[in-house]
Amino acid sequence: MRYMRTMPTVPNSSSKLFFIVLARNRKNVEEKIMELEEMRVSYVIVCGEMVNHPNVVYREENLKKLATYGRDVEERSWNLR
Repeated sequence: MRYMRTMPTVPNSSSKLFFIVLARNRKNVEEKIMELEEMRVSYVIVCGEMVNHPNVVYREENLKKLATYGRDVEERSWNLR
């Protein structure tokens, strides 16, 4: 007998969505704020630049970690060739 898979249902109708958006800079943050507010969902945006908005949190980029990560990926891809 075959079993059909179904999408899980939300058990409680009071469940709400919450979005966390990561942004390197402020380039498209204003547009993303408008989209999320139009959808009427809760959200927080973590941005690498200061933006004056109550739902935007500033977090400084750690360039050392990014540089190390980039090198690691490059070395791995080189070993796969």
